[in-house]
Amino acid sequence: MWNNSSCLYPRTFSTIGLPIIYSIMFVLSVFGNLVCLWIFTKFTSKKTSTHIYLINLTISNILVSAGMPFQAAYYLKVQYMPYSSTECRFLTQFGNLLTHSSMCVSIILLCWIAISRYAILVKHDEMTQSVKQTPYEKILFGKFLKSFRNPKFARYLCIGIWIAVACPNVYLVTVTTDHASNKLCFNEEVEIGKSHVVISSRVELAFFFLFALTVILFYCFFINYIKTLQANSCIDGKFLIYRKVKRNIVAIMALLLICFAPYHLSKLFIYGLVTVKDCQLLNISLEIKNICLCLAEFRSCCDPIMYFCLDDNFKRNFQTLFKKKPDGSSTQLQATNITPV
Repeated sequence: MWNNSSCLYPRTFSTIGLPIIYSIMFVLSVFGNLVCLWIFTKFTSKKTSTHIYLINLTISNILVSAGMPFQAAYYLKVQYMPYSSTECRFLTQFGNLLTHSSMCVSIILLCWIAISRYAILVKHDEMTQSVKQTPYEKILFGKFLKSFRNPKFARYLCIGIWIAVACPNVYLVTVTTDHASNKLCFNEEVEIGKSHVVISSRVELAFFFLFALTVILFYCFFINYIKTLQANSCIDGKFLIYRKVKRNIVAIMALLLICFAPYHLSKLFIYGLVTVKDCQLLNISLEIKNICLCLAEFRSCCDPIMYFCLDDNFKRNFQTLFKKKPDGSSTQLQATNITPV
């Protein structure tokens, strides 16, 4: 363990650049996701399981945004804020609770969305219905995938996710630990974590890679299924539809990997670096980790843009929502059928 007065120190980009970036992201993310939440809840004719997952994903994005002011204040004051101060504990613990809990929920929901979309796609699979199914296929198509298409199951599943993620995170931030008075708030215990935090972070890393691989796997299933439909279809214009769907899926997977993967990989690198007492390398690694965390939170700003670009109904509802009503007549919003593909 290092004494941060002689080893760890915040760099200029962290103390100036990150507060500015977080402030801008906060405004964009809150506005975009509140609009999405309004459209999903008010202008959806029938809420499918995917809509329920998307509503909860939007709520998690709003909570990620709520943690951004705490992080901006932390980096702004980190150079002179004592570790033993109430302000340091409040900014770090409450900010981490909002940020990490919501990010965990987000990656899990992205996994459920991928499974749900694939389940809906194969719902009317005549091939699997016309032939005798193996016990494995009966479990997969008849039980597992069918559950993810059920809105009631989706509601209970989302409630379970929030409880399962919130409880351990609330416990971790309420664990009382001694705060040395001779340290600044920027130190190894805050930036890397104490022993119980490191253990929970390792578990979080394992679950992230598990859920990320699941998302990629089911979207690959989705693309393969679309490819099969394309090969067996003779309807004009199908090629363009399938190509657009595959392009959208690739964009979703790329956004997931670009935003989330660097942060978790940087944490893995830092945990392996703890035993090597190289202060300069540790400082550089911590700054990269903080930048990657900012990138991971930037995904909350990207979701509204993705919905707007990838779904025509959502785009029409958004444009109608902010367009003046002609001649005082009311404008009826179209029921959105937003999907991540």
